[in-house]
Amino acid sequence: MLTVGAMVWLVGCTPDVIVGADGEGTSPKAPDTTPEHAGGSGRSAMLADPLASGSPFSDRLPASATEDEGDAMLFGERITEMEILLDDRARGSLASDPGTDVMATLVVDEVAYVVGVHLKGRMSFRSLSEKPALRVDMGEYIDGATLYGVRRFTLQNMVQDSSMMAEHVFHALARASGVPNPRHGFAQLRVNGRDKGLYGILESADEAFLRRWFEDHEGNLYEGGWGADVRAGDADDFTLEESGLATPAPEDLEAMVARVTRDEVAGISACFDRDEVLAAWAVEITTGQADGYLTWANNFLLYGEPGGSPGCGARWRMLPWGMDQAFRSNRDPFGGAAGALADACLADGSCRNDLRAATANVLVTWERLDLAGRAAETEVLIQDACERDPARELPCNQERVRRWIEDRPAEIRAYLRE
Repeated sequence: MLTVGAMVWLVGCTPDVIVGADGEGTSPKAPDTTPEHAGGSGRSAMLADPLASGSPFSDRLPASATEDEGDAMLFGERITEMEILLDDRARGSLASDPGTDVMATLVVDEVAYVVGVHLKGRMSFRSLSEKPALRVDMGEYIDGATLYGVRRFTLQNMVQDSSMMAEHVFHALARASGVPNPRHGFAQLRVNGRDKGLYGILESADEAFLRRWFEDHEGNLYEGGWGADVRAGDADDFTLEESGLATPAPEDLEAMVARVTRDEVAGISACFDRDEVLAAWAVEITTGQADGYLTWANNFLLYGEPGGSPGCGARWRMLPWGMDQAFRSNRDPFGGAAGALADACLADGSCRNDLRAATANVLVTWERLDLAGRAAETEVLIQDACERDPARELPCNQERVRRWIEDRPAEIRAYLRE
């Protein structure tokens, strides 16, 4: 790894400065050519900030949640222009081993950074010649480096979401409802001079994310989904995303699964932050998430806070993740669930009533946040960029999501009256 303050010049990139981990920059010795669209602030539109003072659940957020510079520069009211530059060796490596980081140059606002990049995705995976989803690590090669205070983020290709705004609006509601969730913004991306179109910028669930949300952030973070659920025999199907310094993985997860499978409903209270997990499920319910824990036992994270819940390995939190299929499903939200814990809750009268109450609370947050208004503002921000996107695979349709959001509160109230 390069030392703090080191400067590296890659693949002919010539912005104003190259930045080391200490934030200091020096004009590089390089040819006098500058890559197209090497920076620029992008367009902006007024977006309501769900974390601003006055948010109904803002007192549940960590004090630092809105103080990071990344809130304004990456996750704020603009489309950030970015370019990623890869040499021949890096491109060849990504073609043969797309999940392993390669060295690249990231150019943002006329400043170049040496970063690690790899391709990501399963159903949304695309090659470099298409519209790739990319995970960026600012500190892979320059120790301590960040982009506006953010070390890791994913550039989401949004190829499965015709609106290109489902995740953006979902995460705003989740955070305002007190559910730990990442920040989300938008980027206009070029790769080696080729316009790849509009991307979502999604904050990574890493150690920095855990520090932002949890006082005890030395636990293990796991990704579930596609066959992994909180049930006997499934512990090995989870992917360890961040390894903490407390209980070794997967001992904590195995202890929790063993306790919960003896009695799912009692296990929710014993092993989880019960109010928070019900709020997380309620956000999925209100947003009609078609590919989440309730619908497919998919797209969720488990974080174990060390030192809590004896017999459970940790105190556990369930976090929704991968929400690009939100604002779609109109299924009966209380008619059963694919996720084992949620299904057990719905089958238990007391837990079911508490989940209904949590859903009503999220609906209050939805309306206080003016989610329909936020969706309309997001539509204004990205509509032109979506239409101009040369790599999009679906016709742009922000209106469908906006109208779905406008109609949803009445539908939820009808379910709650039943």
